[in-house]
Amino acid sequence: QARQPLASMAAIASVGRMEGSGSELGEGGSEGEDHEDGEVPAGKTAAVDVARGREAFEAFYTAQELCDEEDWRLSLELLRRPLPPTFRLQRSAGGGRGGAAAAAVELARTRALLEELHTWRPEEVPWCAGAYRLCAQSAAAGPDGQCDTALNRVLLAAQRAGLISRQESASMLPVVALGIEPHHRVLELCAAPGSKTMQILDALHQGVSDSVAAEATSSGLLVANDYKEVRLNMVIERARRAPAAPLLVTCADGRTFPSLNSGLLDETQGVGSGSLGFDRVLCDVPCSGDGTVRKALGLLSQWTPQAVAAHHGMQLAILQRGLELLAPGGMLAYSTCALSPVECEAVVATALWESRGSLETVPVDVPGLRTAPGVVEWKVPAPAAIGTNPSQELYGSWSEVPAAEKQASYLRRSMFPPGAYVGSDEAAAQLGFQLRRCARLLPAHDEGGGGFFVALLRRREDSVASGGAIGSGADGVARLRRGDAVLIRSSGRRAIVREPRSRGAFSGRVRVAFEDGSNYHIAREDLEAWVEVAASGPTAALPPEGGAAGGATGGAAGGAAGGGEAAPEAAAGA
Repeated sequence: QARQPLASMAAIASVGRMEGSGSELGEGGSEGEDHEDGEVPAGKTAAVDVARGREAFEAFYTAQELCDEEDWRLSLELLRRPLPPTFRLQRSAGGGRGGAAAAAVELARTRALLEELHTWRPEEVPWCAGAYRLCAQSAAAGPDGQCDTALNRVLLAAQRAGLISRQESASMLPVVALGIEPHHRVLELCAAPGSKTMQILDALHQGVSDSVAAEATSSGLLVANDYKEVRLNMVIERARRAPAAPLLVTCADGRTFPSLNSGLLDETQGVGSGSLGFDRVLCDVPCSGDGTVRKALGLLSQWTPQAVAAHHGMQLAILQRGLELLAPGGMLAYSTCALSPVECEAVVATALWESRGSLETVPVDVPGLRTAPGVVEWKVPAPAAIGTNPSQELYGSWSEVPAAEKQASYLRRSMFPPGAYVGSDEAAAQLGFQLRRCARLLPAHDEGGGGFFVALLRRREDSVASGGAIGSGADGVARLRRGDAVLIRSSGRRAIVREPRSRGAFSGRVRVAFEDGSNYHIAREDLEAWVEVAASGPTAALPPEGGAAGGATGGAAGGAAGGGEAAPEAAAGA
């Protein structure tokens, strides 16, 4: 099977999905934390005091200056209101089967559905074809602003029938912005619960004639991946409703997603002919999710400033892996349903800096939709930023962070604006220009939606993946190698590179060795491009493996094993 064309394997799998059976998502009335995107199960409520969390939330984001004052005032007003239910008509459900007669049946069913929803005032989302928003106040009249019970039953039945895909309107933006075409090879690194998966499949079916033979399908391919197998079941259940889907579902850590062999897509090439590069990659990464508070207003009571930094390292590692798998000329969408620049612009800026000029951002231009540009300055919450006035406990630059907190493993240079790690004001300005091309969607821009961030990154035609280089941006230095001498910016100490690209728990960091034999994993943004190459050869200056001080490896624990002097470097890489 490993030698079959991957597209053929996907087609075989789609037949199996059609013949199989399984319980529908949502059976039994409860879907827990993994409810389908855009759907909050009716009857669930959080009887909590929201005021305390809302006060901290509003103070923190007012200090970030994400948009102009009028848009932010309107956004705060809308964030206090329930989220109108939204859905997309599932255009790939027919899969090109049955010709014009089947298309006429599907059209009649769609009209019947819209007529049934008439009471809740369905209106088209102007910037996303086939998307509808239910604007009646009664549509979100359930507890905690959730979907009305009667409406929930209608929408769930329509989704089970394959007519619609329930999805918050803001989360439709990344796929729309990517401009996916039927021939594209697409990778979705964090696919569950599957709403964007179905949207991508729709895009892959655009232009596929309804009159083609039953076995015909899109010439493209979607690889939908997620880390948790139980969440992938949701993706598979939803894909079952699109029987002709050119889909391959995988279960892997997005930070270390394996390279696929290009020979699997073309029988004329042999296995081992090279790694597959994707035309489009979607990294809709795990995040704090504070842009979705309209979906369940009670979530505000649980919000704290610390949440905005909890996923930063993982987000950066997933984005870096997605960029490595992107073909020259291909485009990647990095997106979150978070508002904080620490989860958004900070991640994008670091990836751009480490790309050595091989990447560029592309303006997010969706007709009919207004967004705010990415910001170039932002504030990072202190580890102890608690209470109702977090704006007084924010750092605007790395230099403002006390030495003790730099050693505490919570804050990283890459969380801050580019001036924290680039070598010149000119380089920081270049990154700022790229960040302004990103887009932040706020309720003021799309009154029926929540908060969302999207950045489009394109790999230049003449470039290849970075493969683990230090972020050097415009200076174009060569790839970081074992044996290179580097400078730790936070402490001014020199070290020798042992592993340019660590894996596992230290993914995205560089393993270095100091003169005393201790070893640490350091964040790349804390390394100077490199000051020299070891004069006696690439490995002569390396201490022996497991040398003095026990060969500690990164983090605060490594600082204890390797001596207090090395603790700042360990913290910088944590």
